[in-house]
Amino acid sequence: MNLPRLKTRPLSTQTTTVFRGLERRPGAGIGWWLDERNLSADRTPVMSVRQARGVAENVDGNQIDARIVAMCGGDRMVVLDVMGKMWCGGHSVDLGSLYETPVEYFWRSECSEAQATVTVDPASGSTTDDSEMGGLLSVESKTVEFRYDQAWQEPDPLQDQWLMRSDSGTWQAAATEVTTEGGVTTWTFTDFDITVSADNFLTDGFTVTFRFWGETVFQNNPKILRMGTYALIWPNRIWVNAVKLASGQEMVQFEDYGLMDLSISVLASGVSLTLCDIDGNPMQGVVVSATEPQTQSGKWLDTSGDKPVLREWSVAQTMWVTIASTYIKVAGLGVRAPEGELLRAGDTVKLSTSNFPAGTDDAVLSCLNSSQYIIKVHADEIDDAASWFVIEGLLPDDEYQFDSGTLSIDRTVPQMDYVTEAQNRIWGCRYDESNGINEIYASKLGDFRNWEVFQGLSTDSWRASRGTAAPFTGAATLDGHPLFFREESLEKVFPSSAGAHQIATYDLEGVQEGSADSLVVIEDRLYYKSRQGVMVYAGTMPQRISEPFGDWQFSEATAARHGRKYCVSMTPNGTGDPSPTRVCAVYDLATGDWHLEDEAWEGRAITWEDKLYYIKDGQIVQMGGGDGCQGVSWWAESQPISHELPEHKWITYLRLRFKLELGAAARVYISYDGGPWLRKGSIHGNRLHSQELGIWPRRCDHFRLRIEGCGGCELHSISYRMERSEGGH
Repeated sequence: MNLPRLKTRPLSTQTTTVFRGLERRPGAGIGWWLDERNLSADRTPVMSVRQARGVAENVDGNQIDARIVAMCGGDRMVVLDVMGKMWCGGHSVDLGSLYETPVEYFWRSECSEAQATVTVDPASGSTTDDSEMGGLLSVESKTVEFRYDQAWQEPDPLQDQWLMRSDSGTWQAAATEVTTEGGVTTWTFTDFDITVSADNFLTDGFTVTFRFWGETVFQNNPKILRMGTYALIWPNRIWVNAVKLASGQEMVQFEDYGLMDLSISVLASGVSLTLCDIDGNPMQGVVVSATEPQTQSGKWLDTSGDKPVLREWSVAQTMWVTIASTYIKVAGLGVRAPEGELLRAGDTVKLSTSNFPAGTDDAVLSCLNSSQYIIKVHADEIDDAASWFVIEGLLPDDEYQFDSGTLSIDRTVPQMDYVTEAQNRIWGCRYDESNGINEIYASKLGDFRNWEVFQGLSTDSWRASRGTAAPFTGAATLDGHPLFFREESLEKVFPSSAGAHQIATYDLEGVQEGSADSLVVIEDRLYYKSRQGVMVYAGTMPQRISEPFGDWQFSEATAARHGRKYCVSMTPNGTGDPSPTRVCAVYDLATGDWHLEDEAWEGRAITWEDKLYYIKDGQIVQMGGGDGCQGVSWWAESQPISHELPEHKWITYLRLRFKLELGAAARVYISYDGGPWLRKGSIHGNRLHSQELGIWPRRCDHFRLRIEGCGGCELHSISYRMERSEGGH
């Protein structure tokens, strides 16, 4: 009997061994992902999982024990906490002492009872206490610190709970009752225990210190900018010699750290003005007269005109010759601020008077109510009243003394929206429509304290008004050029060694408002977030590199470099976006692929030693600083895969080859024609060699794959077998 021969359908197999990143645009084949989380291009071309992140408890030797608010990279890591303590190289300096208003209040009491009441007036910092003082323990005097800071408490703390820190560094909870009446807040502490050892404490008395604070001047996302050896804090306008701090030497206030601004205001009694030479030596034998002296020698202060003129007898010309440059020594005022900061030669300051006696000469008042360039300073370390400084000017008499009034000296730094360092200057910008300010500034060369020095020299400070009516949105430096972005334009500064700086304005896709911290320079290119996506700027016109995101839109971007990756944390906005919370998008410069990570950050991130650091809950987190891929959950969803391929082929079998770390797991799902995800299998990483998982998809119009798991995993290949249908069926 002859049976009919069965006709087998033609089969073919293809394998994908190259896996890329995110691709939202239609038409991408197998190997691209419509959506994914926590994948990485580190082991390209295989699909791999990103490294876990970890809290960096000791960064560059800095043992930080308070909530961190700002960081800066460079030769050493610079860290600032919420109370104003700056760390560098494992050493710290307290910057809170620079402010007259204390940023924290203290209360101490000798007590042994487990209850105390503290009342604090926030306006004055005055305190009262109603502690029970009886029954002192027989222990050595010791300090215990209580502090209130919701962001720094241990996991799951009670509300309004204070924490006591012991010498061992552990925290102990103390129940608290907080009441506020008439602007005065009262805290009552109960239920805390202090354990002592008779072997260690021998004397009577126990000192308890309660430490607490509210808002501080070091909050609100400050920025630390490096300029040579200095670390500059904006907008606080504080400078610190970071190199000396890292060396461990003693930091002297206002010599090694201080405020960029200077304000000296004292009673004018005892202040004297004297004609002098450029070195501050008083002029001797000056004749003050409205008529020519009979003696044809020395110097003559001619007061015959509207303004006095200083002349000198010239033997060669046998006539009185006008001296072009004249100087005044200001003594008795002091050259230190109330906190001890020195006035320096080269500063430009604003002098101003108030309540001076009626009838004071107009020439004197004109000199003392003007901007003056400080030529020389003598600071007497023993008697500040014996200090003096020299300015340009001329008096109607060779010396003046004052017995009343107030004389003030101010050196101010302009308020700026964004700052950057370039060519040994600090550059900044300011847009204030209400006050008609739209300017770009540059500090004096090598001097971040002076912004109003205009002596006609190449080292002068500089400023320029702009005409573009839009707020600035960010600032950066590329190839030595300060760049000031608006949302739809760029102001590019061309610095000049002669001081004749120029600005060119370009209409282009600028930095999105609220994304100033997305500006990052990597390999001579500037990356940033615009309204339409992520851009790369090489000096001409920016190019968009975020097309793989498709119609997804983001805002509030902040970024930093991690190795050869541009890592930007953003907030999705609009429907259909990837997540209701912030996501971290990672652009790999080596492959050009984008990957999304679900652990993002707010505020600034920095790069130090090619690693990215950011602040989370007051602690420093390092990207890739965890234990491998342990604990990292990940997933990836493929583009729609059509079942009806060219030449009437359809996929009948899929084989996925994985390699998983010990303890890791992976699961595979499939969705037919946009339907629900159906689990098709799972594997566990219990062996060292690779493992395979097979799937037999049913006939449909199209399907999608979802691969998810936890822990280290590599996807090496996806093989799919295609079968040709007969007659198109």
